Amino acid sequence: MLLDSLVYKNGLKDVHPGEKLIFALITMCIGFIPNIYCDGLIILLMAAIIIIKGGIPPKIYLHLIFLPLAFLGMSILPIVINFGASAEQSLVHFPFFQTTIGVTYGGLKQAGFLSARSMALVSCLYFISLTTPILDLIALLKKLNVPGVLLDLMLLIYRQLFVVLDTAEKIYTAQNARLGYVNFKSSLNSMGKLLSYLITKSFSDSKRLYTALVSRGYDGELKVLDSNYRFSVKNLLIIAAIDTALFVIALKTGGSFK
Repeated sequence: MLLDSLVYKNGLKDVHPGEKLIFALITMCIGFIPNIYCDGLIILLMAAIIIIKGGIPPKIYLHLIFLPLAFLGMSILPIVINFGASAEQSLVHFPFFQTTIGVTYGGLKQAGFLSARSMALVSCLYFISLTTPILDLIALLKKLNVPGVLLDLMLLIYRQLFVVLDTAEKIYTAQNARLGYVNFKSSLNSMGKLLSYLITKSFSDSKRLYTALVSRGYDGELKVLDSNYRFSVKNLLIIAAIDTALFVIALKTGGSFK
């Protein structure tokens, strides 16, 4: 629940959600241009805005930004490790059964580009998720004629995620206090019990939530309050200047649309 509270307390919560969405989407589009320098700038820019302007603690942001690295590492492993690579092409090369395994310069270069692009896009998503309350985002999407059923699912899934995380944290703390993770065997046993309980509780909570909604007159659409935001010409000009500069840097330092 800490992250949800930070979203409602951050320094950019009063900025029009449309401005933040425009900035994030345009910057993400620029991030798709294959240019590692521009991707690095996007990562640093988003971190500076989130931490300095948004007021999100650096420790929390760094923890969040490092979370996707585990999935990213597993994704780029097949790119870095090449089967059948010759010794001349490989930086590291050794035989493996009837073939060879090597780490080539081309594979490392491609993995570096993909990693930088992925982290740049993730930082844009974090900008939206850490500075824009979910109700403001849903109200904005509703004005853009996004189907109501999708918005209801977004809101319910968002709520359920925090409920599950809060429950998992409490169960883990209780298990850890009883030495449930003192060794590998007990850790597997405790983690299995935790996951099985979370799955059954999630289904049970979803049924109770739907029953509660119906009992309160749910007619297929969740009503959310629409805050009275106004577009700022100054903010739009700043967004245009930043994204134009990023676009020019991306093209001038070797990026292309090929």
